[in-house]
Amino acid sequence: MVTLREIAAASGYSIAVVSRVLSPCPHEGARVAEKTREHIRAAALRLGYRPNRTAEFLKRGGSPVIGVYVPDSEEAHPAELVKGICLEAGLNSFPLAFFYDATIDGFQRFIQEAINFRNCGVIAFPAFQFNERIAELADMYCGNGGHMVMVNNLGRCAAPDLISIDIDDSNGGAMVAERLLVRGCRRFLTISNQIFPEKHEGFCRKIESAGKTPEIITSVKEFNMEKIISMLLSMHQNKSNLPIGIFAASDREAVEIITMLAKCNVKIGRDILIAGYGNQYLAAQVHPGLTTVAQPFLTAGRNSLNKLSAMIYGKEAESEKLMPELIIRESA
Repeated sequence: MVTLREIAAASGYSIAVVSRVLSPCPHEGARVAEKTREHIRAAALRLGYRPNRTAEFLKRGGSPVIGVYVPDSEEAHPAELVKGICLEAGLNSFPLAFFYDATIDGFQRFIQEAINFRNCGVIAFPAFQFNERIAELADMYCGNGGHMVMVNNLGRCAAPDLISIDIDDSNGGAMVAERLLVRGCRRFLTISNQIFPEKHEGFCRKIESAGKTPEIITSVKEFNMEKIISMLLSMHQNKSNLPIGIFAASDREAVEIITMLAKCNVKIGRDILIAGYGNQYLAAQVHPGLTTVAQPFLTAGRNSLNKLSAMIYGKEAESEKLMPELIIRESA
């Protein structure tokens, strides 16, 4: 284990100065020039220095473990979020405890365990339909002195000491609408879901601002895919409808539509334009390639850990909104 004495020798500064730089809670009067800080941190990194979080939090009477609640999902975005969290946790020497679940009862267990085990903070991405109990549980955790960062909270929880990192999905939906408008679509359909409606709301507002009326399929449970395809084929027969623009709730649904329409010899990207959401792996593999929106979950993960770390050490941290990116491929 690398000691402060070794870092002091490698950097050319005293042990006292090195301690000020590397201490997570330096004395308020302990001022060190930024160039000196960078030099000492670089020396510590070369030597493989890792702060002993366990010993540090033992003195605090708590645990250095950060609890992470992520959806039990096969989609790529939880993996990107986890990757970002892990990258920053590794750099900052914070141990992590993951809780994979997609139910309100599971979220309640997660919060209760974080309290029982005295976790130093939590990062939560409750990717299911919002429930007032989520806000109540967040209030309970933060009210007990806990620190929380919530991903895609979207202003729904306002607990004290809760930071949100949101992705501007409303703007993402508007990007898709703009693309379909530019391509000259005459009819517009959005296949929506109830969990994160912001992207579809942004899509509809943009279409309506252009003087068009979007047609909304609110749930794939109400309209199974065979019925959707049948409806599209019927619309396709009337050439005055073409091109038709479709915005699907996810890449998976968009790819399914592409696959089924291709079997009916529909010209995807010409007669019917399709866009998905999420930039999943299959979006680039399907033919034609799927136009979609990439959400910056890797950045959200990294920023979540860094903001939570700042909160743990009594520093200021602010909520933020990240911008998605439109990925244009052949389908639109």
